[in-house]
Amino acid sequence: MGALGLPSFLQLDLLLRSKRLLPSIQPASDSTFARTLNLMSLHPLRLILKSIALKVINSGKGKAELPEVGKAKMGIVDGTTFGKMYASVISISGQVDMPIDIEPWEGRGKELHASYTLLDRFLKTYGKGFVDYTVADGLYANRNFFSFCIEKLGCHGVAKTDEDRLQVIDFAEGLFRTYQEGDEYIEYVEGIDSLRMERYQIWATSYIEWEGLKYPLRVAKVIEEHLGGKYKGKIEIYYVITTDTNLPGLAMKELAKIRWHIENETFKALNEQCHSKHCFVRGEGMAALELILFISLFILVEVYKEMVEERKEELNLKRWHKISFRFLRELFRYSLGVEDSS
Repeated sequence: MGALGLPSFLQLDLLLRSKRLLPSIQPASDSTFARTLNLMSLHPLRLILKSIALKVINSGKGKAELPEVGKAKMGIVDGTTFGKMYASVISISGQVDMPIDIEPWEGRGKELHASYTLLDRFLKTYGKGFVDYTVADGLYANRNFFSFCIEKLGCHGVAKTDEDRLQVIDFAEGLFRTYQEGDEYIEYVEGIDSLRMERYQIWATSYIEWEGLKYPLRVAKVIEEHLGGKYKGKIEIYYVITTDTNLPGLAMKELAKIRWHIENETFKALNEQCHSKHCFVRGEGMAALELILFISLFILVEVYKEMVEERKEELNLKRWHKISFRFLRELFRYSLGVEDSS
């Protein structure tokens, strides 16, 4: 269902019965799908995702390139909704973005608690030091998050925030206002990001103390002006906080950009491909379904892209890496003799 982009259990039921894609198996009904999901254990699904994630990482596609640093492994954690279910998700971001686990929560205001439960399980599953950075949004810009990353996960914490009233940001801003060329305590860099069509300015300084946190922080202020597209002329100001006191300002800006991958390359991509925002089933069954959809997204993107890559000259796909999920899905459905209803 996920790989074929079907929006409901009913359509899956009808497709299996009409096309007999699995001729040796008697198709289940749409009500059976929902009932079975609520009985499923999440542990085997997480193990499948672990196997896929390790294979992708071992193939060299599990790291992202940071300016002036090189390749690094990073996890991104964030909260979202799937149907009527709130959940925290952790994704490994590199050349391939891989959502690998989920932790549901009930009601608003519970994201942080669910995320720490998720990160604890991530630690037990993958081990300490599995990623170099754990990146999150402004909700995680707190002492507990930075301590958790260093002491438990064995990595540096990174938080991107628009909030300028935090103690550490207020102190850093005081330093940035006094900046003069040649100041050895402040890094300043400006330029144009031609790929994203943005002009940027970055100020960064290290060894900022946050009362109650025993680890010094590095803080960067980023000002970006959009030079094209629908946001042309818009100016954005945000801050990046990390426990890595040696991280260059350009790398800090890039980490803030990579944080958006969980929104664009995971949540939006999942919904475009797998209709993940639809309420297929209530209760824990929705968590099981999302893990299955994570797996199906890998199957579609990783396995089928490899097949397309092998035939890209035959298919005349000179810019095949720009293929949309929709076109990739159409190729996949066509190969199975299934018309794309979307």
